[in-house]
Amino acid sequence: MARMSEIDLKAILAAKIENAVGHQGGRLAQERLQAERYYRGERIGNELDGRSQVVSRDVAEAVDSMMPSLMKIFAAGDRAVTFEPTGPEDEAVAAQATDYVNWIWNQQNDGFAIFHAWFKDALLKKLGIVKIWWDETTEPVRETYQGLTESELAMLGGDPDVTIVETRSYPAAGDMLLLLHDVVATRVRRDGRVRVQPLPPEEFLVDRRAVSLDEAPFLAHRTRRTVSELIEAGYPKAKVQDLAGDDEADRSLERLQRFADEDEMPWRGAATLDPAMREVWVTECYLRVDRDGDGIAELRKVTVAGDADLTVLDDEEVDNHPFAALTPIPMPHKLYGVSVADQTIDLQQIKSALWRGALDNIYLANQPQIGAVEGKVNLDDLLNRRLGGVVRLKDPAALVPIPMIPVGSDAFQMIEYVDTVREQRTGVTRYNQGLDADTLNKTAAGVNLIQNAAQQRLELIARIFAETGVKRAFRRILELVCKHQQRPRMIRLRGAWVPMDPREWSSRMDLSVSVGLGTGNRDQQVAHLMALLDLDARIAALQGGVAGPLLTARNVYNKLAKLVEAAGLKSVEPYYTDPATAPPPPPPAPPPPDPHAIRAEAELRKAENAPRIEAMRAQVAATAEIGKAEIAAKAQIEAARIKAAHSYAAKLNRHGERPNSTAEREQEPPHT
Repeated sequence: MARMSEIDLKAILAAKIENAVGHQGGRLAQERLQAERYYRGERIGNELDGRSQVVSRDVAEAVDSMMPSLMKIFAAGDRAVTFEPTGPEDEAVAAQATDYVNWIWNQQNDGFAIFHAWFKDALLKKLGIVKIWWDETTEPVRETYQGLTESELAMLGGDPDVTIVETRSYPAAGDMLLLLHDVVATRVRRDGRVRVQPLPPEEFLVDRRAVSLDEAPFLAHRTRRTVSELIEAGYPKAKVQDLAGDDEADRSLERLQRFADEDEMPWRGAATLDPAMREVWVTECYLRVDRDGDGIAELRKVTVAGDADLTVLDDEEVDNHPFAALTPIPMPHKLYGVSVADQTIDLQQIKSALWRGALDNIYLANQPQIGAVEGKVNLDDLLNRRLGGVVRLKDPAALVPIPMIPVGSDAFQMIEYVDTVREQRTGVTRYNQGLDADTLNKTAAGVNLIQNAAQQRLELIARIFAETGVKRAFRRILELVCKHQQRPRMIRLRGAWVPMDPREWSSRMDLSVSVGLGTGNRDQQVAHLMALLDLDARIAALQGGVAGPLLTARNVYNKLAKLVEAAGLKSVEPYYTDPATAPPPPPPAPPPPDPHAIRAEAELRKAENAPRIEAMRAQVAATAEIGKAEIAAKAQIEAARIKAAHSYAAKLNRHGERPNSTAEREQEPPHT
C-alpha cells in the first residue's frame, strides 16, 4: 500500500473534527451550556412579567457542597499518589519517584488549582479533562549587566544561549585605560519540564465511539492561539504567517457563557492592528491512522491550523496521548457519564416554580385583588396603593375584596420534599453542612448513620476520580520524566536539597492512589489511630521496646504519619522523624563500678598471679647468687694478677733491670 497523502490526511481530520463529541453546537455542548446557566442561577426561560422570577440554586449548592470534601481528600497532604516497588530492589527508587512526581504536580504546577478546576468541570459538565505534556519551549529572559570588563564581556558573548541587545562602554573611574561595559542581553532558557493544564470542556474533542481515552480512535485539543504563540512554539514562521485568521469564528456559546459577566471581549479589535496577535484555530489531534501504508493504524499526533481549510503544522508518530479524564458517575460502556448537575437541574426547576408560587401567594395576601364597581370608584386612587392612602368612593359597596386561598404551607412542604430528594440523589445532606438546627434534638447515633451514608456516596466519587483520571495523570508524569529528563534536577524536599535522576527509574512501577477519608469521618479515623497507638504502647512494654517481633519503630511511624494526615496537616516530617533517616542511637553509658566485684576480681587475679610471682622471685634470687659468684671470681682473678705483677717486679730487680715507668710496668704481661 502507498503512503497516505497529506490531502487525504486533512480530509480524514476534517471529518473527525466535525463529527467529534463536544464539537460546537452538538447536544453535549447544549447540556453543558444549560448546566452552566443553572449553576449561575440565571433565568429559566418561563418567567412572566409581574410575577415572581426567583430561581433556586440547587445545582450550585450540590456542586459547591462536594468540592470542599474532595479538595481535602486529594490536596490536604503532600502526596496525592504513592508509587509502589515491583521488587525489593526498587524500594528506594519508588520512594524517590513518589516524592518527585508529587513535587512536579504541586511545585512546578499549581496542583491545588488543577484539582479544583478538574473536579468542578466533572461535577458540573459531565467530564473533567487535564492535559499533561513535556514542554521544551524556550523562554527568552531579559538580563542587564553593569561594569563588565573586556574578558567578562567576551565570556558573556561566547554563550550560545545569550544574545547581546545593547552595549554601552565607558572608562573606569581612576583608570582611563580600562574600559567597562553595561550590557542588555537576552538569555534563552532551555530547561524542559512537565506541564499540566486543565482544559475547558468545549476545547476537548473525542470520537463518538469512544468508551475510554486509551481506546479512543480520535482525541483532540481544539483552541485558539495567536501567530506569536505558534512561532514561539517552533512552527515555521513563513507557514504560520500565511494562516487565515477567524476573528468571527470564536462564537462558542459555552465560552461566551463563562464570560457572561464580563464585557464582550473588546480586545479582539487589536488583531487588526498587530498581525502577531492575530488568532487562528489550532487543533492538536491524536488519531489512529495508517499513514505509512503498512496496513496497521498507528497512533499519530497531527497538529492542524485553520477552521475550514486545514494546514498541517506537524505530523509524527507517538506512543501515548496527553489527556486524563474523570467523570463523577460513570455509565457502563460510555466515556461521558452523568454529572451532579444532571441530577439536580429538574429539581431546581421544580423548586423555583414552588418558590415563585408561594411568593406570588404571599404578595397577593399582602396586596389582594379588589373588585370595583365601574363609575363608583376613582380608579387613579385605587391603583395608587399607598399606605394610608385615600380611595374616593361614590358608593360604600363599590369595593369588593376578592378572596385568596393561602398556599404557603403546602408550597413549603413541597420545597422540603424536593430538598430531601436532592439529598438522596447527590448524597449532600444538611447534616454534613451543619445547617440543620434540629440536629441537636436528634440522637447522635441516628445522625451518625445519616452522615456515614452520605459520606459513602462522596467517597465513591472520590475513589472513581482516583482510579480513573488521577491515576493516569500521575503515571503520565512519571513516563514523561523517565523519557525526556536527561540530567538530575535538584529539588528542595522536606528542608533539604535532593537530586532527582529519573534515568535510573522504571516507568512501569505499580501505582496506588492514596485517597484519605472525607471530612465527615476524620474524627473517627483519628480515634481509631489513637486506639492503635495505645495498643502499640502495650506491645512495646511486653516485648521490651520497638525492635520486634510484633512491633517496630517503622510501624509506629506509619501510624503517626496517618494521624498527622487525618488531623489536616500537610506533612509528618516537622513533627516526627522517619526511623529510616534517623541517625543511629549513641552507645549506652557504662554501668557504675561495683566495689564488691572489683575486690573479688582483684583477689582472683592475685591468686592467678601468685605462682608466676613466686617463680619470678626464685629467678631473681638465682640471678643474684650467680652475680655474687661472678663478682667473687673476678675478685680472685684480680688478686692473682696483682700477685703476678709484684712477682715480676721483684724478679727484674734481682737482675738489675728496672721498668721505665709505672705504665710500662703495668703493660708488661705477667709471667708465670
